[in-house]
Amino acid sequence: MAGVKRIVQVALLAVGLGAACAARGQAPVVLGPETEQIRLEPHVALLRDPAGETTLAVAQAAAAAGRFAPNRAEKIHLGFTDDAVWVRFALRSARPATAKWFVRLQHVRFEEIDWHVVRAGRPVEHAADGHRFPRGRGTVNELYPALAIELAPGETAEVFLRVRTPMQVRIPLAVYVPEAYAARVDGNGLFFLFCFGAYAMLFAMGVVFAVSARDRGYLVYAGSMACMILFFAGLTGYWRHLGWPGWRFGTVNGTLVFNGLGIAALLVYMRWFFDLPATMPRTDRGIRGLTYACAGLLVWMATGPYRPRLAAVQLMDMAVGILAVAVAIAAWRKGNRTARFYLLAWSAFWLLVAAEIAQQWKVLPPLTEPNVLPMGGLLLAFAFFQAAMADRVRQMRADKEAAQAQAARDAREV
Repeated sequence: MAGVKRIVQVALLAVGLGAACAARGQAPVVLGPETEQIRLEPHVALLRDPAGETTLAVAQAAAAAGRFAPNRAEKIHLGFTDDAVWVRFALRSARPATAKWFVRLQHVRFEEIDWHVVRAGRPVEHAADGHRFPRGRGTVNELYPALAIELAPGETAEVFLRVRTPMQVRIPLAVYVPEAYAARVDGNGLFFLFCFGAYAMLFAMGVVFAVSARDRGYLVYAGSMACMILFFAGLTGYWRHLGWPGWRFGTVNGTLVFNGLGIAALLVYMRWFFDLPATMPRTDRGIRGLTYACAGLLVWMATGPYRPRLAAVQLMDMAVGILAVAVAIAAWRKGNRTARFYLLAWSAFWLLVAAEIAQQWKVLPPLTEPNVLPMGGLLLAFAFFQAAMADRVRQMRADKEAAQAQAARDAREV
């Protein structure tokens, strides 16, 4: 009986010790000779700071007291929150010589980022990043926030990462050896860069068509494309990364402003594309009023609390998307064959935009990296717009030839 009691006591002690260790964060990530890269999400613990006033010393004390909660999710996606979020993890070197490692946060939508490295219980390194300030000393000059850490053989370093933003909070973290990190940087945003190249080509085509055809509709098309390029340049972090002027505006408020400008331009393009003043005058008057309303919202979109403005822009996006699909269906029913391309374009785009918004507000789990769905959808939509404009030109030519033939027949009859 005494033996059973001892076994129970040891088991309870082991459970208690395990819980205490878990509360203080998972065991250090061991970086051995064969390690090239490791995802850190399973190895981190989180602390939410609603007031945003927690210092590193307070965070260290909270970690020692077991107040950091070990992350249990495969991907850290906290949605929209005003909290500052502290992330703690530890790295231990099992290499025979001192080695450099790169810790990368693959998400650009943070206003405040603070990296703190603690060795032997003492803070020794701090690096600041984020949209609010230029990159601080100690950070890596690349698209995504990253920190370089050197570890001696057998050394363990704690890393405390503090992030805060009015935008959605995702925390995809990984650690790399220099070679793997360099390969990762070389492949940075290849999909985004491909989309930007395609957008630039479509913009240039719109300008060329506008000049050659002397038709303002193509110019509006090019203008909407330019707004989308600036919108996504801010959203993906390239505006700041490339050092363009006004990056503080472009990465936050500029995304809302250029979104609104792009939507207003697309409404004007829709009026031109379907010749709404002639074919659907009542609908045209409503869309014209909506265009003025979008333009009026631009002043509010440039300043003020971010989250209400984002919600307003997203609601406007969805309303315009529903309207565009409805107008395309109505035009198709009236016999406009070109409307089928327009309907395909908007249906594909707005479906993917809706999925992206649902991810942001945690209605859907993360399906892709941020911005992949809307950028791919926009590229698909504008490809369909090209087909639609080509079909529109073909239809106009056919109508003109039919009218000329009819005029010739009428002349012969006279």
